[in-house]
Amino acid sequence: PVLRELHAALLQQVGSDHPERLRALSHLGNALYVQGKYAEADTVLTELVADTGRARGSEHGATLLAMKRLALARGRNGQLPAAIEIMRGAAEISGRTNGPGHITTLNYLKNLAGMLVIARRYEEALAPAGTAYATALREFGPDGPSTVADAVVFADALDHAGRGAEALPIWRETAESLVRLRPDEWNTHYVRGQFGRALVRAGQPAAAEPVLRESYAALLARQAKLPPARRRAPDELAAQLAHVYTALGRADEAAEWQAKVSAAPSPISAAPPP
Repeated sequence: PVLRELHAALLQQVGSDHPERLRALSHLGNALYVQGKYAEADTVLTELVADTGRARGSEHGATLLAMKRLALARGRNGQLPAAIEIMRGAAEISGRTNGPGHITTLNYLKNLAGMLVIARRYEEALAPAGTAYATALREFGPDGPSTVADAVVFADALDHAGRGAEALPIWRETAESLVRLRPDEWNTHYVRGQFGRALVRAGQPAAAEPVLRESYAALLARQAKLPPARRRAPDELAAQLAHVYTALGRADEAAEWQAKVSAAPSPISAAPPP
């Protein structure tokens, strides 16, 4: 309500193209998005893209940022194909104006790839995901925050595209980087769990067992910090452990972990974040 009032006052007093009015409109769109009011956020951010483009130019950084936020809102509002094209446009413009290795360009490519994975356009996701990861690795090294984020998206795209053997070393390196850099964060243990699942897919259940058990315990201890889209993560790892123990011929332990899955509380339904 405060942001709506502020925006209305600024629109009346300084006009539609004033930077403070555009900033207030941006904050309002963000607040609506965070609250899950995606249709309203879409409307506000559509206006922001148009007005920022008119006031500052279609290739200005503020316009591109508004495009990214609109794409995220539109994707969550059930219009994923349209969202993908908006994000693709932002990535292309940023690549041309900021350069292909600029962190903003990499961010847009990562988001584009994530949206394509959600849309199950896995082969199409490989190019932007791979470009973002390779560029970040070259520019920032394996422990760079951008590199780690891009690695997760690229490995996920490879897995979904049926190229798990290529994804496995990326999952391994990314998990190791996160354990070194951010050992207490839930996302570190989520990614480590993804590494464990990759080991299972690669036919290495014995190697996967300790990774999955440690990740399960760490995520369970951080359950309250998990975002809605990741609330099922401990349950998913328990299911993987049941599969692992079945593969290892340890039926009692397989049943024990399967029971943990059955006893798990119902997760909060949410689409995966782009």
